[in-house]
Parts: sequence; structure tokens; C-alpha cells
Amino acid sequence: MSLPKRIEITEVGPRDGWQNHKAMIIPTEVKAKYVKKMIDAGADKIEVTSFVNPKAVPQMANAKDLVALVQPYAKEKGCQTIGLALNKRGVDDAVAAGVDYVGFDISVSEEHNKRNSNRKKINFDVCGLSFKHFVLFFAVVFASAYLGFMPTVTIYSNSAGAFTATTFVGSVAFLMAVGGVFFWLGNTIPILNNYLGGACLLPLLGASLMNYLGLVPEPLANGVRMVMKGGFQDMYVAMLLIGSVLVMDRKLILSATARYLPTIIGSQVFALGFCMIGGAITGFGAKEGLFYIGAPCMSGGSAGAITTLPSLYSALSGQDMTGMAGQFLCYASIANILAVLMAAVGGAVTAKMSGWNGGGRILVSQSAEELKEEKRAGTSADYKKLGSGIFMSLVIYLLGDILGKLPGTSVIAGLAWSIIIAIVIKCTGILSDDIADNCVYSMNFALKALLPMLVAGIGINSLKITDLTKFFSPGVFAVIFFGVLGAFIGAMIFAKLAGLFPYEAGVTAGLCCCNIGGSGDLAVLTAADRMNLLAFASISTRIGGALMVVWLGFLYPLLMK
Repeated sequence: MSLPKRIEITEVGPRDGWQNHKAMIIPTEVKAKYVKKMIDAGADKIEVTSFVNPKAVPQMANAKDLVALVQPYAKEKGCQTIGLALNKRGVDDAVAAGVDYVGFDISVSEEHNKRNSNRKKINFDVCGLSFKHFVLFFAVVFASAYLGFMPTVTIYSNSAGAFTATTFVGSVAFLMAVGGVFFWLGNTIPILNNYLGGACLLPLLGASLMNYLGLVPEPLANGVRMVMKGGFQDMYVAMLLIGSVLVMDRKLILSATARYLPTIIGSQVFALGFCMIGGAITGFGAKEGLFYIGAPCMSGGSAGAITTLPSLYSALSGQDMTGMAGQFLCYASIANILAVLMAAVGGAVTAKMSGWNGGGRILVSQSAEELKEEKRAGTSADYKKLGSGIFMSLVIYLLGDILGKLPGTSVIAGLAWSIIIAIVIKCTGILSDDIADNCVYSMNFALKALLPMLVAGIGINSLKITDLTKFFSPGVFAVIFFGVLGAFIGAMIFAKLAGLFPYEAGVTAGLCCCNIGGSGDLAVLTAADRMNLLAFASISTRIGGALMVVWLGFLYPLLMK
């Protein structure tokens, strides 16, 4: 065997290494610094980035800006730069950016090539099962439901008399099967998922429609109501809210958010005020516009709109308001579309205004340490830790409920107190991260395993499909528009005062508080061409949604008496 006289080594770390780093979006300046150090170390060919869809690989969203920073230095030092591309658009973008070469990845496996270029077959995954496995379990559930084999129990009620309901075993199995299928469909249809909250919207509407058409047998519908009214939704809210606070990195909260948090608060003050103005102008009334139209758009994404807010209002009013979940989710979906449009328009307008657009930088003086978020595991193979997280989340929820009922502290709702307690725990370090992370595991369990079931249950128990036509009107649209606009303007004004670039803060602290959550954040950041600010968008969705619940828990008793 004859060996070649020369081998050529290409450094691919800036692309292949960084693209898998998901804890935070590495600032462009930091990437450029390390690429230049690689050049100084003697690398003469570097794959600096890839020109791909930022929704698929958020870490590569700043490809063009990175090339602009490193290309002159590489040329001066005699280093050749490579930009990876997977399709014609990627090639065009790479050439326009000015890299020396465009690279392609070709695999011997056709299936790997399809996955790598996002041209794969639809991946069926419901309840963690592939289609061939799920369909067998699905058939058993439906045979049991429609052939009369569901286990039942007789319930005696002073108000409703005696009625037959399926037990928790049958009810939960049905909700997991139906909710899982609708959730998968909503996730699979891009327009629904990215802009309308389809992953949550479809199981909500689909299960409600099944009930309306008589496709849910009466004992099963009664069983679902028993599950939902028996506290399952409260348990879910406890795991979701406590985990969403404790998942945040303490250093990130205490350092970068020192200037960012006041911007979120200012944005919310403006948003709530604009909602009241919109409600007054359109005839709904200031309070109606605030609590029942505007607030659902800013309560922490689609999960907050359909679970947290109805639970909060039910606790504060003493009436069952879970039936408003569908209405609130529709409003959040409308706000999501408006937020995407405002991000696009606002970028074009502020680009011409000196000092209002940071070109991707949010902090006027920004260091890598302020953006650095510690990467921690989202789950654990130790199931005792999951049980610990569920237990702690429920206890913190109970403690908040106690404070919400005691004289002197009852001015703030119990749910809001739970959030405040979680924030204190995180910021003070009362619980070490290895213990607090158990609540993060329970939150992810709720999101990944229980959310489809919960939303389908809300659809059957609380949403009347015939009421949907009542939810939307030009007046409703106007109130939501006012609210989203107020959040955007408020964030920009307070950002200016806090030493942040107004447009970037307006997008993250304002518009990312007015969407359907994770996919909504990506849609807004893509429209703004600011995918590198995903860490700040996450702060807005998590902490901003929690703060909005605190605001509402304080204001609702004062204004709605």
C-alpha cells in the first residue's frame, strides 16, 4: 500500500462542533474570535459555518455576519474558508457571503442524506411509539371505548344525581391516544405548528369536535370530566410553572437579566395599558380587553393560554373558567401572527434609525459571559429524581396556595405566589441545582408526556366547538393588535433607558412575550433575522409569562370586584 505524500486537514469545529451546542446561541463576535485563533494556530482551511435554515439549526443563523468578520483576516493570513450548503439557496447565500469554497456533505446512506437535508419521510411518533406499534395499542383503546368494554364506576352527585363514568384507566388511555394523534398532526403540519400553535390547537379542537359529533360515548365523556375536574390540570400547571422558572441558569438571571428584566416589565406595563385602551375604543370595556382578550396572548405561550390563565381566573373568581381555554388559545394564535409581522416591519424601519438597531446585538456593551448559560440535562434515568421533582412542584404550588389565602398576603393570587417562591429559590440558591433540576425533569415529563392528554381533555370537558364563532371579531383583532404593539413599543422605550438596543429588545422582550411559545419564538426571530438572540427569547417566554401571571393575579381582584 502506497501512502500519499501529502494529506490535507480541514478544521470543521466552527461548523460541526458549534451546530450541536444548544444551550445558547454563541455571539457572532465570540465565534469570530475563536476562528481567528485557529488561523493564528496554523489552520489553513476552515469550515467556518453552514448556510442552512436557522429554524433547523439556530446556531448557524449568524453565518453571513460571521463570514463578514473573519473573511478579511483569513485572506490576510492565507487561510481558505468553507461554508457548508445543502441546497441551492444555501449555495447562493454562501457565495454572496464571500467564502472561498462551498462544501457539501454526501453520505453513502440515502436515508442519512434525506435526514441531513430535511427531506425525510414523515416521522410518526405518538406516545413514544412508531406507527406499527402504536396502531395496536390504539385499536385496543378504541375497541374498549366503542364496544362497551371500558371499565366504569357509578358516581353519586348532589347536583347531577347518579351517573356512569369510565374509570381513570380508560379515560386516561383514551385521552393519551386521541390527544397524541391530534398533537402529532398539529406538529407535522408546518403552517399550523409554526404560526397557529397547531400542536395544541388541533387536539383541543379535534377532541371538542369529536364530542360535539357524538363520537365520545357519554360514560367516557363523564370520565374525562372527572379526570379534569379532579385536579389533573392543577397538577400539570404546578409542574409546568415551577419547572419553567427553575430551568433558568442562575448566573444568566442575575447578570444578563439585570438590564433585561426591567425591559420585560416595562413592555408588559405598556401592553396591558394598550389592551385597556383597545378594549375601551372597541366597546368591550377596558377590563374585558385587558383580562379576557389581551392577557391570554402574553401568558407564557399556548400552554399558558389554555392551562395557567383559566386556572388562575377560576381560582380568583370562584367560577369554573376552564371553558375559556379554546378562546384564549385562538387569541394567542392571532397575536403570534401579528408578532411575526411586526418583527419583520420593525426591522426594516429601525435599520434606518441610528442607535435603535444593534444589527443582532442586544446589549450595547456585551460580553460572552453575560450570555453564557450552563448546559444542564433535561431529564434523568433516575426515576426517583422525577418523583422528587413532581413532589417539590406540588408542594411549592400548595405553599403558594396557602399564601394566597392568608390575611395580608391574599392580595396576590396563590398561583402568582408559587411563581414568586420558585424565583426566590432559583435566585438565592436555597436549593442546589442538582436538587432544583428535579423540578425541571418533572416539567419536561409534563410537556412531553402529558400535554396532548391535557389539551384533549380540555377540548372534551370545557370547549364547545359551536362557541368558536363567538371568539373572533374585528374588535377582538383590534384589541390584540393594540396589545402586541404596546408590548413592542414599551420594550423598545425601556430598552433605550436600560442600555439595550431597542429593536433587539423589542423583538425578544416584547414580541416573544406575545406568541405561542417555542415555535412562536423561532418564527418571530426568523422574521427579525435575530436567531442569535434565542437565549433572550427563552427568558421572555419563561420569566415573562410567569411575571404576567403575577401581574394578573394582583390586578384581577382589584379591578374585577
